Amino acid sequence: EGKTPLQLVIAHDHRTNPMSQERKEAFLNQLINYAIILINKGIKLQIEGEYSIGGLFTSTTTQEIQDKIYDNWDKIVLPTLEQVMTLPHGQNLPILQALIIN
Repeated sequence: EGKTPLQLVIAHDHRTNPMSQERKEAFLNQLINYAIILINKGIKLQIEGEYSIGGLFTSTTTQEIQDKIYDNWDKIVLPTLEQVMTLPHGQNLPILQALIIN
C-alpha cells in the first residue's frame, strides 16, 4: 500500500471494525505494542530515513495516511512514545529525540 511498517501500524483505521469496547481496547494495545517493537528495533539498528519514526511524515506520505496518523495520535502514537521513553535504553534517548525531530 506504499506505507512503511510503522505507518501501517499507526495509520490503521481501527474504527471501521465492529467490535466490543473490550476487544477494541485490546486491539489498540496490540497496535501500540507493534509500534513499540518497530521503534525500539529502529533505535537499536539506528535505522534512518523513511523507515525511522521521523519517516512517518515524509514528503511521499499521502494526505490520507497523514490524516489517519493524526486521527490515531492520542490513541496510538502518544502511548507508544510514552512507553518507548520509559524503556531501558537511556543511552539511546538522544537518538529517539533526533528521530522525532527529523
